[in-house]
Amino acid sequence: MGPSRRLRRPLRFEGLESRRLLSATISKLPIPTANSGPSGIAAGPGGNLLLTEGAAHQIGHVQIKATMDGPTVLALQRFGLQTQPTTLVLTFSEPLDPTRAQDLHNYQLFGPHGHQIPITQATYAADAVTLRPSQRLPVHDSFLLAVNGTAPNGLTSATGVLLDGSGTGQPGSNFVTRFGQNALAGSSNVAFNQVRYQWAGPGPFGGLQFAAPSVAAPAGS
Repeated sequence: MGPSRRLRRPLRFEGLESRRLLSATISKLPIPTANSGPSGIAAGPGGNLLLTEGAAHQIGHVQIKATMDGPTVLALQRFGLQTQPTTLVLTFSEPLDPTRAQDLHNYQLFGPHGHQIPITQATYAADAVTLRPSQRLPVHDSFLLAVNGTAPNGLTSATGVLLDGSGTGQPGSNFVTRFGQNALAGSSNVAFNQVRYQWAGPGPFGGLQFAAPSVAAPAGS
């Protein structure tokens, strides 16, 4: 084989369907110094950016703030009329870690005079947690419910992001709300609810709906 001859590999075409395509979001970040002629962008400490500001004769630093949306509480529904046992259903915006969602230590319930009412059972299914207090809750009384959304053991999403209980857009805060008759969504008898309320399961069909709840928990809770 002479020096002028080269081996050529056959061209290979790859269809898009055989690749895993990644989607990206492009964000515009402000330059520290206006009209500074930024160039030479490089990765800096903490995942931030360093760049050369030629016109300003200095190094610029751009801070990138990573955000992760934590699960939020969408609704609180109370079931149980008259002498029926009370159940409380919390509906969340996304799937939770089942182990943490069913940990009784993550829930606190307080009566109208500030006394704590034990919760005996927490059952998680279909993005909702059903709580069973140790006693029936009178419909006309006011109660306070607190849900732990902080490290190390608070509620998290299925991917491990802590609860955004305060609805601020930042994970790692407790959900605290006061409720009474306004949370009543029906009987504890599912068959009765289907006939009387045309309601067949947990969901935003009654009770309290939440956007950004903010109620302080009792001292010492």
